[in-house]
Amino acid sequence: MKYWDEFYQSDFVDKSINDVPSQFAIFALNEMFNENINHVVEFGCGTGKDSIFFTNNNMHVLAFDKSKSAIKLCQDNLNNKLGTFVKIDNFDETKDTIQSIREKICIYTRFFIHALSDEDILSFMIHLSEITKPHDLFISEFRIIGDEKNTKETSKHFRNFIDPSKFLCSMNDHNFKVRYKITGTGYAKYKDDDALVMRVIGEKM
Repeated sequence: MKYWDEFYQSDFVDKSINDVPSQFAIFALNEMFNENINHVVEFGCGTGKDSIFFTNNNMHVLAFDKSKSAIKLCQDNLNNKLGTFVKIDNFDETKDTIQSIREKICIYTRFFIHALSDEDILSFMIHLSEITKPHDLFISEFRIIGDEKNTKETSKHFRNFIDPSKFLCSMNDHNFKVRYKITGTGYAKYKDDDALVMRVIGEKM
């Protein structure tokens, strides 16, 4: 975690959040509007760029990260009362808070899944199954196998390149029906980094 704390304090990271979210956040927000969802739970919120974008579009956001530096950035940049940012050390710490949300929710993760080990991904999917209600959504974007050879703007980050077919099976195993899936480049471009990713939407059964 020292690595991530130092990363979010470094000059590489823009400390002030502008109004431009990730491409994926715009895609996800449209899906949430279509489903009449106004509660978002984000794991691995980083600088908070996407979470703050959601709050600026009248979404109630509960966001988690293990890095205290990341959480401080989020709190410093939030300009409304719709976002709550919490530092956690493990997934179980989020259970009671999430389950107290009675409305339909969307679990949102961007570039989070591939930052986990295989063991942690399994733990996360088990946790996801436990904290969600029928018809809650899970919307995620992550790097997949085949992206190893592509240019990386942040070359020192740990990356676990995900096998799409195995991840879809894991979603099914943990009671999520896959409603949408796509893989490719052009979805998550950042400078010279054009990641090969999967986007997936799952509905809790």
